[in-house]
Amino acid sequence: MLRWGTVPAYRNLLSHALQRRRVLRRLKAGLIEREDVCDADGILVAAAEFHGEESPTPCPICGKPLKDVMWVYGASAPSATVAGELVENPSGTARSEAELEALIDQVFQRSSKAEPLSVHWVEVCPRCRWNFLNATAEAVRG
Repeated sequence: MLRWGTVPAYRNLLSHALQRRRVLRRLKAGLIEREDVCDADGILVAAAEFHGEESPTPCPICGKPLKDVMWVYGASAPSATVAGELVENPSGTARSEAELEALIDQVFQRSSKAEPLSVHWVEVCPRCRWNFLNATAEAVRG
């Protein structure tokens, strides 16, 4: 999921691992329903299929492979060419790490004082629709 020392670099990492464990404990104890945690919408599942990377961790609900998806947000995110395609507003889109690297390069080529982009790592199970926000960080040029 997080690859330190590559471009982009990540700072201000906030992990949600404790919250994930809490949700899974509550589910196992019957305090919440499976439908409450297996609720990924079609856009998130499609993003996992097309932009996600296979996670080394299996789905905690059904045991099938998870996909890790990176969502990019930034109020000042400019138009960029990502994977040979012009993206008018990359904020709020799912991207692979290679696409994020290209985006960060373009953002910082335009301005050395560019604001970092916010990256959200979400794990998604395309089979049972489990999804969880694992971490957030700021992506900057490494």
